[in-house]
Amino acid sequence: SADSGSPFDKNLTERHAGMERMRHALVAALILLAGTSAQTTGDAGCKCIDPWTRNLTINGAVLSASSSCPWKATDGTCYPVTYGRSTCTTHDLTLSAACTAAGRDPADEATQWCEASWCWVDADACLRPTSTSAYFPNALVDNEQPLSYSYATCGNLNYYARGEQELRNLPRIRVSWADIDSSTGYTKVNAPAGEEGVEDSLGTKTGVTGAVVKFMVDLFTFYGIEWQFVPISAESMSYSASAVTNCIHEVAINRTDMCWFDSWLTGAAPPPPPPADPRARRPPPPAPPGGG
Repeated sequence: SADSGSPFDKNLTERHAGMERMRHALVAALILLAGTSAQTTGDAGCKCIDPWTRNLTINGAVLSASSSCPWKATDGTCYPVTYGRSTCTTHDLTLSAACTAAGRDPADEATQWCEASWCWVDADACLRPTSTSAYFPNALVDNEQPLSYSYATCGNLNYYARGEQELRNLPRIRVSWADIDSSTGYTKVNAPAGEEGVEDSLGTKTGVTGAVVKFMVDLFTFYGIEWQFVPISAESMSYSASAVTNCIHEVAINRTDMCWFDSWLTGAAPPPPPPADPRARRPPPPAPPGGG
């Protein structure tokens, strides 16, 4: 077995660190992408709900909206009937103890969720990431469905769950890629003759490979995220002369959720290098004749 200082362990540590960095980037990309069309009542694919119209119970007891403490959290805190109800807003900002604590710094990552809007949702009818309520873990909607909320439907990241739960509760992700072949082989290349490329979660042979494609597949597999390859539609293929723009157009019309493609920084061309000193090109003077 390898000891703690072996190259194997170091490589494994570096790989895990890379996966963690990519995880945070992936959370941001997926959730922000998912929330681009969010409205005050939630995204069209995951509307906010009023759980008080859905036979709301906790530990089998039916809750009453007219109670002096409609919502009673596990820590004993009472929340009003409007908490999380029907609308995307910062429900916790003026209510949760962590958010109203004296001297709280809004820039503190530990309570970054205080400034983020969210609402209760029907997890079974939601196409965006959801999480089960931590404040009311025994609450049920319609006597069977755990009470769930979503930051993503309101266009925000779930900083409360710190990303891990978000990734593990994502619906199947539709993935497309620009119809271009990477000259470097780094991002996406068509599989060589005789190879089938990576497979999506449905077993579809994509005919595509490449370092980033393989890495993303490994990352999805690691977090149990299902994904489905979706070819770019004919409509988007004729949208513009740019393969990348066409792929992004698929996202805009909700035919896919994510695009993979080669990208690079653009902008003003760097200034040309200064001309070399002409004296540097002069040959050295000849050696003087004679030896003395």
